[in-house]
Amino acid sequence: MLNKKIKISILGSTGSIGTQALDVISAFPDSFEIIGLAASSNIALLSKQIKRFKPKAIYMSTKQHINTLKDQNLDPINYHYDSQGLIDIACYDTDILLVATPGNQSIKAVEKALDHTKNLALASKEILVVAGSFIMPLAKQKNVTVLPVDSEHAAIHQLLKHSHKDLVKKVTLSASGGPFLNRDTLENITVKEALKHPNWSMGSKISIDSATMMNKGFEIIEAHHLFELPYDQLDAIIHPQSIIHAFVEQHDGAIFAH
Repeated sequence: MLNKKIKISILGSTGSIGTQALDVISAFPDSFEIIGLAASSNIALLSKQIKRFKPKAIYMSTKQHINTLKDQNLDPINYHYDSQGLIDIACYDTDILLVATPGNQSIKAVEKALDHTKNLALASKEILVVAGSFIMPLAKQKNVTVLPVDSEHAAIHQLLKHSHKDLVKKVTLSASGGPFLNRDTLENITVKEALKHPNWSMGSKISIDSATMMNKGFEIIEAHHLFELPYDQLDAIIHPQSIIHAFVEQHDGAIFAH
């Protein structure tokens, strides 16, 4: 019997995480079936993704964007737009729903999607920052596995497989320090400077949050909800080389690093 393809939808398919996910999927075309793709406004890239991966449904933020896509005479597709449309596309039955949309716009969609997916792969940290105390218990209740996609949390997720939770003393996330680490003054900073992350190419929102270190605060909250760890067991360290994403320290002094 042939193995069934893994059904996956991606919210945020034209962003950094979404495009990387599709790169992986394209390397294993016999293993995955794209059910839905959602993008905000990048019509040109989404159009290319539709032609390549042939999803059953797509989402864009406005009806005007949808009409522009329809003018391209693409294969028959279910079209969705607006806030309700984002919920609708998240509720197609899938094995994996990858959420890589910025901000908290997908919280309602994620809530409803928990009845329609087996695995929730989260790259949007704001979902847990804003609603972690609601989403995580609900996912557990509905037997949905929450998989962290963000690099630090994916690292912790893997490290904790090697260390029983009762043995963990502290979990530490690394932070690059951003573009202003060695700057004497933060006066007269330009947006261009704040967006120039020294190590990573990310979206503008995450780049700004990284420059202010707010992003690492979000990640601490996210880790608290993902791994059910109290805040006094979570820490962050400045690590400009970005070699280590995270490490777990046990009570016996042993440290596991990713």
